[in-house]
Amino acid sequence: MPAAHSTRRHPLRATLFLEVFLLLSISVGAVTMTAFLLSSQELRSRTEGQLNAAVRSRALLLENTIARQREQISILAQDPKLASLPSVTKLVGFQQLLDIDASGNSTVIAETAANKEINAGRISTIQSARTSLFHPIISERGWTSYIIAAPKGASGGMLLATFDAEPLTAQILRVDYLGSTAEVLLTTTIDGKDVILHSQNDGSSSMFLLLEQAAGEMSFSDMGQTQGLFEGKDYAGIKVIGAERKILSIGWSVVVKMDRFEVTGPPLRIAMNLASAGLFVVGFLSLSMFFLSRKIVGPLEELTKKFEGLETKKWKFGRTIFTGNELEAVDEAGADLTERLRRAHDHLESIVQERTKELLIQHAEDAAILQSMEDGLLVTDAEGTITYANHAASVLTGWTEEHLHGRNATNMLQLIAKDGTALSADMHPLTAVLHKKKSWHPRLDPELILIRKDGTEIALQIRVTPILEKAHCIGAVALIRDMTEERRIDRMKSEFITLVSHQLRTPLSSMRWYLEMLLNNEAGDLKDDQRSYIKEVDAANGRMVQLVNALLNVSKIELGTFTLHPTPIDVSALVADVIKSLETMQLKRKTSVQFTPPASPMNVASDRSLLTLIVENLISNAIKYSGGGSPV
Repeated sequence: MPAAHSTRRHPLRATLFLEVFLLLSISVGAVTMTAFLLSSQELRSRTEGQLNAAVRSRALLLENTIARQREQISILAQDPKLASLPSVTKLVGFQQLLDIDASGNSTVIAETAANKEINAGRISTIQSARTSLFHPIISERGWTSYIIAAPKGASGGMLLATFDAEPLTAQILRVDYLGSTAEVLLTTTIDGKDVILHSQNDGSSSMFLLLEQAAGEMSFSDMGQTQGLFEGKDYAGIKVIGAERKILSIGWSVVVKMDRFEVTGPPLRIAMNLASAGLFVVGFLSLSMFFLSRKIVGPLEELTKKFEGLETKKWKFGRTIFTGNELEAVDEAGADLTERLRRAHDHLESIVQERTKELLIQHAEDAAILQSMEDGLLVTDAEGTITYANHAASVLTGWTEEHLHGRNATNMLQLIAKDGTALSADMHPLTAVLHKKKSWHPRLDPELILIRKDGTEIALQIRVTPILEKAHCIGAVALIRDMTEERRIDRMKSEFITLVSHQLRTPLSSMRWYLEMLLNNEAGDLKDDQRSYIKEVDAANGRMVQLVNALLNVSKIELGTFTLHPTPIDVSALVADVIKSLETMQLKRKTSVQFTPPASPMNVASDRSLLTLIVENLISNAIKYSGGGSPV
């Protein structure tokens, strides 16, 4: 129960408020985005339809007007008398009608306004065409007028009519119903250069200007080359959408475009208004939920306080909630559970007290057993830190048990090897056991020496066993014993054997010399049976010498003074000599040793005496234990 107080909790009402606010916000965002996408798509679709209709109507208006005027001028060219009719001057935008003879001289037939931009050069250019044509007059001021010319039969002359472009463009430019940014552009090629004519919206008049005189740069890469909808930047660098239609009869294209923001702006404003209204509704509903949840959260908070107030030996949980719903059932269950926990706690506490007494008694017995051990006992953890040391370990190391506890075992057990060098931490038996997870129980005594606290040295025997928990080593147990007396006795035994061996070699050598004298007849001739007996004695003497040498070698090995003297040896010659020395034994066993030497000498570097002893033991054992009469 106390642990519950340390855990920081978020109030349930705040959590409900945040979750409801987040859920409603996501819903409003999704609805707003959906409405924005759908309205944008619908408005764009309608706008594209209106742009297509507008460009089609403007192109048809321009094309039909020019076509009718060309047709009327062609009729007048066939019969110049018709030019005097009043209806000629009533043509849309009519300025003047000129009769051009074959020499290029012009005569005004009809006129409402003189066109000063008609010059001899322009008349010559038009006359050379000898066909009905539409010729715009575009100057620095823009598209001010246009000429429609038609040939006069075989006379070589032409009839040339000039028209003011203002009445025609005023009708073409009327696209206010599409929006405040809607605009009509005309594209054509003049003097081999592509130009775009657009309206000058200065409030005074509608006039078409050349693109080069306008600010900005057009980015319609396919302007005047394709028909249909497009999207790009206009001459002012504003992103627009538009529609284009080519008029093949005059080589012009009509473009109706409008700012893209005028298409996407209304849906965006609708979405922002919808989002604002949605957020207001979300906030209102979330706050309403926050205040209305008090009826549910209040009892829950009360239950939480009562549960958090439960502590050991303070089992108090009074009934305080009577709402008639599930919360009252939880309150009742909490009171019942508290009572049962109190009884279970009292029962468990009595069991724990009894078990604790038993464990204390068992621990005292185990401690007494470990403390009464003659061998020192050290227990370490996985890092080699001493966690337990008995009294014998304290006596052997010279450190108190309290000092040993918590110290590194390799520092407290400073060991010296047989050759007198100190063992490093990596070579220490405890370190090897902890790393390799295998016991350290050497068959031969490595003769380790322990340096005690006061600097004195004692011969030490150590046995280490890892403490394993499945595949993990969690520590080690080390048993240490003072081996000073045992090693002293072993050394005395080895020294005694050495002394006895040296003392025995002298009389054996004397016996061998006298036996050789007898066998060499230096003390008189011997009978055959006497010679046989002396040879047996001589052989026994040789075996005694070998036994003494073996004892001497064993003592040297134990004392650490045994040394080898390797020399080059021909093994086949050595084996042949040994076989010859065992002839008496072969005769006695009624057998023979068959030996086939190798083709070339077999030389090795070894101690001659030891190698001879080894080969002699092998062959003599083979003779001794082979069946009688069978060759070896």
